[in-house]
Amino acid sequence: MTKLRIFIACVDERLRFALLLVLNQEPDLTVVGITDRLPGLIIQVEATQPDVLLLEWEFSSQEMPAILTSIRNCASPPIVIYFSNHLEEKDAVFAAGASYFIAKNAPPDLLLPILHGIYTDRSKSTSTKIVRHQ
Repeated sequence: MTKLRIFIACVDERLRFALLLVLNQEPDLTVVGITDRLPGLIIQVEATQPDVLLLEWEFSSQEMPAILTSIRNCASPPIVIYFSNHLEEKDAVFAAGASYFIAKNAPPDLLLPILHGIYTDRSKSTSTKIVRHQ
């Protein structure tokens, strides 16, 4: 069975490290890319074709709507999970196209069930999805 492919776009070094640490311990998940820079993000997402994009809202909240439009226009758009410590921006995050919102200081046991749920959903619908080779 194909692993769930994840791309991390995050400026916060501690959060990036924590995500890598947690995700690398999960057998059904694989990190296919990571960046701490906004320029080139869309190109990297298109090149790696992740199933999920973990995106830190503080990356550039002003540019987020345009970025999300570009991500949605990718040949195989990923599910976007946003991280932010600004709970008051939650509605804006969903309006911009997020599938999930998680506080940056939340424990990993909030993220992992979401990712495992996405993995299970993708596994059940293998006949309708594009199979990617690793």
